[in-house]
This record gives sequence, structure tokens and C-alpha cells, in this order.
Amino acid sequence: VKKAGKTTVLRFMVATALMNDVAGMDTLGIRTEPAKGADVVVIDTEGTEEDSQDFIEGVMRIMDAEEQPANLHVYNFRPFTQAECREATEALLQHHASAHLVIIDGISDLVKSINDDATGNETVRWLMASAARLGCCIVVVIHENQNPDSAGRGRGHLGQELERKASGAIGIRKDRETQQHFI
Repeated sequence: VKKAGKTTVLRFMVATALMNDVAGMDTLGIRTEPAKGADVVVIDTEGTEEDSQDFIEGVMRIMDAEEQPANLHVYNFRPFTQAECREATEALLQHHASAHLVIIDGISDLVKSINDDATGNETVRWLMASAARLGCCIVVVIHENQNPDSAGRGRGHLGQELERKASGAIGIRKDRETQQHFI
């Protein structure tokens, strides 16, 4: 759901990974194991460069930091084609071989079609193999179906395959009438 709060949740995931102590902080109950200096990688396939900078600044506000942590790496792939997004993501996973956390905001931009069974299966297997090889958590963002009969389900075959194979899933929605966010 657009503007439901996904970016806020991702900011807390990243900020708590970069901090050693979050005791007493209101993190909306979102906590990530500390990275202890290991890389935290965020790949944004949808937002603008300004959105990526806002993301970094939001993380820094949560952390009460004046400078971007050296182990926080944020990449913006908006100008890339689907093939370039996939190729660049694969290269980054090789480059950040000791990453603690990888977030891919816009996994559907790495595939030709979210509804192709073979592509969805292959992409999910690739993600699982990459997470195992890196020994880290890879968080992916996929939008939900807009169809009321399948609300709450990830879009296309890719979304369904991600739901089946994921170690966990977070659903985020916003009640437009009450303006309340639900995680």
C-alpha cells in the first residue's frame, strides 16, 4: 500500500542494526541485531536520489548521528533498466561479501515479469542462495496486490513465491479513514 509506512520500518531496521544500544528508544518494536561494524546495504530501485538522501538522513535522526556511518551503504538504481538492476545487485552482493544486512527496496524491479513462474522461482532461489552465502539477512520489499480478493498478498508469482520461501514477512498497511498505520 502506497505511503503505508514501509520506509519508516526500513529506517528503523537499518538504524537499529547500526546502533549498539537501543535501550529506552521507541523503535516501534523494530529491532535488528547490531552489525558491529559489518556493512549494512540498502538498494533502492524506485526512489529518487533525493529519496535516498532522505532515507539516510532519517536513519541518522533515529541514531542521533551527525554523520553517515561508514558501514551504511545506500545505492539508488532508479535510472537502471531491469537487467542493470539485477546485474548491479549481484555485483554489490559480491562486493559486500561480509554484509550484516541487505535491503532491496523494490525486488520486482530486478525481474522482467512478476507473473512469470520461472523468473519468480529463480529469483527467490537466487535470494536464498545469496543470503546463505553471505550469512546475512536479505530483506526485500514487494508491494501488495491491489485486488480486494487478494489483499495482503505479494504481487504476482514473485510475491507468492517470496511468501512461501521467506523466513519471515512483515505486512504494513494504512487505514486511510483513521490515518493509523498497522505493522
